[in-house]
Amino acid sequence: MESVSEREFVAPHGRKWPWTSFVGKKRESYDKQKAALRHRRLRNAYRFFRMGVVAWRSTGSISADDRVRLEDRFRHAWRVEYRRRFIHRRLDLLLQVGMLLSYLVFFAVLPIALPEKYRAGDYVDTFALAFVGPCLVLITGYLLVYPIAKYLDGRWAIAEAVRDIGSNAAILLVCAPILYLSAQSSREPLFVVFLGLMAWGAVFAAVFGVAWVALSVATNLVRRRDPDALLAATLFGAVRSLEFGPDRWPEPEFRAGIARELGAASAIARSFLFTKFDAADLETRLWQRRQANRIADGLAQKQRWLVTPKPDTYDFLLGALSRCLVAVLGGNWDELARSDALETVEAEDPASRPGVSRGRRALVMLLRGLQTIAVAALPAAALWMARSRDLLAHVDARMLDYVEIGVFVWAVLILAFMLDPHLKEKISSAKEVISLMNPLSKRGD
Repeated sequence: MESVSEREFVAPHGRKWPWTSFVGKKRESYDKQKAALRHRRLRNAYRFFRMGVVAWRSTGSISADDRVRLEDRFRHAWRVEYRRRFIHRRLDLLLQVGMLLSYLVFFAVLPIALPEKYRAGDYVDTFALAFVGPCLVLITGYLLVYPIAKYLDGRWAIAEAVRDIGSNAAILLVCAPILYLSAQSSREPLFVVFLGLMAWGAVFAAVFGVAWVALSVATNLVRRRDPDALLAATLFGAVRSLEFGPDRWPEPEFRAGIARELGAASAIARSFLFTKFDAADLETRLWQRRQANRIADGLAQKQRWLVTPKPDTYDFLLGALSRCLVAVLGGNWDELARSDALETVEAEDPASRPGVSRGRRALVMLLRGLQTIAVAALPAAALWMARSRDLLAHVDARMLDYVEIGVFVWAVLILAFMLDPHLKEKISSAKEVISLMNPLSKRGD
C-alpha cells in the first residue's frame, strides 16, 4: 500500500518530469565538451610527437645509422618531454585559478571583517572600495611605468603602446566613478584602499609561493623518474635550434635561447642523472657526485662558446651536442662531454659550486656569517663574563680601558673582513701608496 507522498513524487511508467529534458541537454552538452577537450589534447599530443619524430629523422648532424638505431629511445624521451610540459601547463592553469579564487574569497570576507567605522555604507560599497581601489592604483602605476620602460628598452611601438594604454585607460575611466561613489560613504577610504593593496600583495605572494613549490616538486619528480630522457630531449632541442636556424646564429637572442637549453641540461645532469643508482659506500657516492658535476660543468662551459663565439664555433658546438645526444640515447654516458677540472672536490668551496642550490648556498653563507660574528663577539663576551664574576677586580682601571678598546677594534676588524674579504689587499696597497708618498722613504734627495 503506497502513501500519498509516493503517489505525488513517483512518475508513472513512460512519463518524464519537466526538467528531465533540460538536465539531459546540459549533460549531453557537457559530455560533448569533455570529448572535444580530450580530442584536442590528443591532437596536440600527436602533433607535438609527430613534429619531434620528423625533426629527429631529418637531423643532419647525426648519422643515418644512429637515427634508425636510436629512434625508439628518442620516441620515449619525447613522450617524457611532452608529459613534463603537460604537467607544467596544468600547474600554471591551477596557479591562475587558485590566485583568482583566493582574491575573490579574500575580498568577499574583507567587508565583513572590517570594523564598522571603516566600512563604506553597505557590503557592496565596501567590496567595491577594497577591490576597485587597488585595481585603479595598479593600473595607474602601469600607465606611468610601461611607456617609459618600453621606450628605455628600445622596444617602443606606437600601435602596441596605444592599444595597451587605451584598454587600460578605458578600464580606469569605468572604475573611477565607482570608486568615487563608494568612497563617499566611508570615513577612511584611503585606509581601505591601502588594506586592499596589502591584500593583493599578500595573496599574490602566498599563492605564488605555494604554486612555485608545487611546480618545483612536480618538475623534480618527473626529472627524477626519467632523467636521461629529459636530458636527451633538452639536448635535442638545442641541436634542432642549431640545425634549423643557422641564419640566426649572429643574433644574440638566438644564442641566448640555446644557452638556456644547455643550462637546463646541465641542471638535469648535475642533480638527477645518477639518482637511480644506489651507491654501496660513501666513496662511490662521492665519485658519482663528482662525475655528475663534471658532466654538468662540461655542458655549462659550452655556454661560454655562445657568449663569445668564433667563426668555427657553430660547427664545433653542433658536433659536440650531437655526440652528447647520441651518447645519452645510446646509454654510453662515459662518452658525455666532461670538464677538464680535477676529480678532487675536497678543497672546492661548497658555496661557489654551480650545482649548489640557492637554499643551500644561502645556508652556507648564513653559517659563515654567524661564525664570523661569534669570533668577533667572543672577546667581548669573555670580558663581560670576567667582569661579572669580579675576576678583574685587581686589574688597573686604565688597563681595562685599553682592553675594552682592543676588544672593540678586534670586533670592528673582524666584521670589516667579513664584509670585504679583500680588505687585507687594500690595506697593503694603501701602505705601499703611503710609503711612496713619504719623502723620508725616498733615497737620493
